[in-house]
Amino acid sequence: MDSPLTGLLVSEKDISGEVLHSALQGLIQIGKETGGVIPTSAFGALDRNSKILVYLLALRAASTLGVSQKVDATVGEIAAILGIGAKSAGEAASRLKREFLVKTDKGYAVAPDKLQIVAAQIQKAKTKKSKS
Repeated sequence: MDSPLTGLLVSEKDISGEVLHSALQGLIQIGKETGGVIPTSAFGALDRNSKILVYLLALRAASTLGVSQKVDATVGEIAAILGIGAKSAGEAASRLKREFLVKTDKGYAVAPDKLQIVAAQIQKAKTKKSKS
C-alpha cells in the first residue's frame, strides 16, 4: 500500500532540469565544448542582482548538463560577466548571499536547495523586464 506521502517524492535531477530551463531560457546559452555561459541581449537588460543570479544558475545548469564541473564563480568572474568593478560585484554578491547564494572556497554559488527560489526570482525579473 502506497503512503500518501509518496506523492511528495520527486527526482531532484528532473526538477533541477525543468527549473533551470524555464528560468534561463532566452537569457543565456551554454557552450557545448567549453560549458561557458554565453549571455544573450535579454541578459543585458536585467538588473545587476538578476544578472548575478542568472550567471550563477547558468553555471549550475552547465554542471548539470555535464559540460562543466564549475558551479561557483569568483568575484572577478562575476564582475567580468556583468562589466562592473570587482568591489561592486563583491558587494552585490554578498547581499544576495543572505537569501539566495552560498559562499564557497572559490567564490559564490547557488546552493542546490535554493534552485527553485533563485529560479522564481529570475522569473520575476523576466516578467518585470517584459512589462517595462
